[in-house]
Amino acid sequence: MPRVIRPQSPATTRQAALRRIRATLQPSPAGPAGPLGERDRLLSVCEQLSLVAESVEETALAWEQRGYWAKADGFRREWSWVEPTRDTLHAAILTEAPGEADPCVAALLVRLIQLGVELHSGTQAAARKQLGP
Repeated sequence: MPRVIRPQSPATTRQAALRRIRATLQPSPAGPAGPLGERDRLLSVCEQLSLVAESVEETALAWEQRGYWAKADGFRREWSWVEPTRDTLHAAILTEAPGEADPCVAALLVRLIQLGVELHSGTQAAARKQLGP
């Protein structure tokens, strides 16, 4: 079977997903979303967190294939917060209580800031405009 060549590395996929999460969680200039809008936002974040988890596993497997067992384990530990966060958000969606996800969303935003995830320039400018001078 021929090798599958991917144009994007797992790290690129991971960074793009994290940027999309950050953009999704930014306050909307139109004001707070209704319950359906909030549910859709949380579903989008869950989907992106699944992509992050897949990219983490893909990276770790590549390191294991090269014999870097400790590096792969450390990388998995570093990103171990992704799946529990996704599961908590998903549970809040299933119980139809998006407000229960607020502490998890706040912790996720803090984590994204710690990771240095920047918004796209257009979104960043809109966020600055919303905050004022």
